[in-house]
Amino acid sequence: MSSLESAPRYAAPALTKGLHLLEVLAASPSAMSQADLARALNKSSAEIFRMLTVLGQEGYVRRDPQGAYLPTLKLFALGRTVDPLRALLAAAEVPMREFAQATGQECHLSVLDGGALVVLAQESGTAPVSIRIRVGSRHDPRVTASGRLLLALLPPEEADRVIQSAREQFGGRAPAAAILRRKLGKIAANGYSEGRNESRSGLTDTAVPLRRPGLLPRAALASSHFIAELRGERTKKILRQLRKTAELIGKGGS
Repeated sequence: MSSLESAPRYAAPALTKGLHLLEVLAASPSAMSQADLARALNKSSAEIFRMLTVLGQEGYVRRDPQGAYLPTLKLFALGRTVDPLRALLAAAEVPMREFAQATGQECHLSVLDGGALVVLAQESGTAPVSIRIRVGSRHDPRVTASGRLLLALLPPEEADRVIQSAREQFGGRAPAAAILRRKLGKIAANGYSEGRNESRSGLTDTAVPLRRPGLLPRAALASSHFIAELRGERTKKILRQLRKTAELIGKGGS
């Protein structure tokens, strides 16, 4: 646990409310109205208006043509300047592009953030019809290939804390605890993770870890692909190419 996590908690209500508003906007797949935000945060419309006004003045939110609110790229740009993430993203850029060119499939890079899996980067495939994973999107790690892989790599007590946090954030649609533990044990033994019909019906997700001593945060490289297009050797090729790409990212970031 970091020193910040173990430090005494202090109250700054206005800051807390503003951060929660940004989190809700960032997690939404579409723009949100002032009324939507008030309901989501259980705050008055007047409170939401004041927060949106200040966040707009500071460049963190903007309005679409219908007047609804969206987060700007300022928040994402701020996150990318965090040193461990910046090094990881820089190391991943070229190998991920080469993976997409070699396989025609998309690939994406994810990390755990509290109880959520966060997509840091994505490279689109070169096939005429390709899958897109939204950068910055947050997912339940219990029901994603990348999330389970990263949980399997954690010490058991730490994994339990992340799972509990995910349960609080995303609810209870994940497998029962005993089933999830068995899955994590198998993933740890295999060194990779797969999931079918989880992110979307008809898709398979395959994830491998980035192995580099001292890599922070721990990261997973994954590819989502159409089940109907992948059979036998082609599926194995995706896994081999993912592992090769993860190795290149690890070397590039050292």
